[in-house]
Amino acid sequence: GVAAAAFFSQPCAVDVVYGELWAGRLALPATDGRALLARGALGVELGPEDMPPFAAVPESQPTFLKVSVGQFEGLEDADDVLVNSFRDLEPKEVEYMELTWRAKMVGPTLPSFYLDDDRLPSNKSYGFDFFNGDALCMDWLEKQSNSSVVLVSYGTVSDYDATQLEELGNGLCNSGKPFLWVVRSNEEHKLSKELKEKCEEIGLIVSWCPQLEVLAHRAIGMMLLCYPLWMELDIRGTC
Repeated sequence: GVAAAAFFSQPCAVDVVYGELWAGRLALPATDGRALLARGALGVELGPEDMPPFAAVPESQPTFLKVSVGQFEGLEDADDVLVNSFRDLEPKEVEYMELTWRAKMVGPTLPSFYLDDDRLPSNKSYGFDFFNGDALCMDWLEKQSNSSVVLVSYGTVSDYDATQLEELGNGLCNSGKPFLWVVRSNEEHKLSKELKEKCEEIGLIVSWCPQLEVLAHRAIGMMLLCYPLWMELDIRGTC
């Protein structure tokens, strides 16, 4: 038959946690990584705030948890197991994945444009996103001065109440600096009309942005980011 490979887009540390959950060697809720450290599966001790949120609080995102752990189903039938990581980043975790799941490291997997080798200058994105939309922010960024814009983005599954968003928005406006604020469409209703109008005077609120292109743009001077360690480590490396 045709050869098939499994590809893990997350780094080894999170793959170790999900793999141990799949194998039944780690129980839910997974709030303590000391056992994994003692077994040599992890190179650092992970507390409750460090563990993958879907594993630490299973009821918070059951679908994400099911998909993440389910990646290991049928893995023994794959000809190769490829992981978006590299040994210098997490040597203990890489070794464990190699020995336990026959994994091979192929990371970091970044579009060619960000490797500075000029081979594929048009290759600037992964080609998929959880959320998508018109990249109007790129036109707006072109009109801003070099290193002048504050980028504010709090990840795919963050959940802030209206009071927190109001405080953050007012802080951005009062800073006097132009800002690009990514607020997901399902969170935008929490922003008051008054705050939106205030933000329009100095910044831009969007529901989505092409993260790699924005991070690489000349206008970005500061970043207030909260990318989950377990989902977008490769993007944070670009920063």
